[in-house]
Amino acid sequence: MKVTLDEQPVEIARPTIAEGLGRAIALAEERGRVVIEATLDGCPLTEDQLAEPPETEMPGSELRLVSANPRALVRSTLYDTADALSESVATHKRAAEMIESGRSEEAMDDLSEALSVWQAARDVVDQGGELLGEPFTATRAGAPLAQNITRLAECLSEVKRCLAVQDWAALSDVLAFDMDELAQSWKRQLIELADQLKPAAS
Repeated sequence: MKVTLDEQPVEIARPTIAEGLGRAIALAEERGRVVIEATLDGCPLTEDQLAEPPETEMPGSELRLVSANPRALVRSTLYDTADALSESVATHKRAAEMIESGRSEEAMDDLSEALSVWQAARDVVDQGGELLGEPFTATRAGAPLAQNITRLAECLSEVKRCLAVQDWAALSDVLAFDMDELAQSWKRQLIELADQLKPAAS
């Protein structure tokens, strides 16, 4: 098995995914980087292969891995998520308008899309801080971020309640006002966190 990390060959003891993946991840960590992409013969490794890398020998295969600087990766993801939250404001309003006009079923696609963006925002805050070894709530933006995490949980809980009892009027208000305002606040904080991860000027 041929194994490469960032186009550089990786020496392995046995031609298995488990050996190649383990060795490449270790090398990346030694260099202060994290593996962000892994393909076997041109196809991305599946979740199962990543969770429990096979020990089957595959001498004719090629395992290619790509790594990234964790700070740069998290910074880029924070900026991307901030942009997605900005765009989700229109999604919130569109869903609210459909609900107000009695088209609640039509609004579910937009609501699902908006909730997926919020899940991504929550993930980048949790996983980004974990990847960097320090919770974002421990940074100088920590206090307002912690408040917004609480506010988001409250809003999502209200959305769930509204859906359960089909309280469309309340759901429309949450989307049009509460989550709209919250998206703007989260966007500002994610950008502030990303700016803190910029390399120091030389």
